[in-house]
Amino acid sequence: MISHLEIYLIMKISHMTLEENKCNEN
Repeated sequence: MISHLEIYLIMKISHMTLEENKCNEN
């Protein structure tokens, strides 16, 4: 069972990696 905290962390980390990719592209 996945808790809300785990979902929050996954979303937060995935969002951070996406932001890093955008910065690297520019």
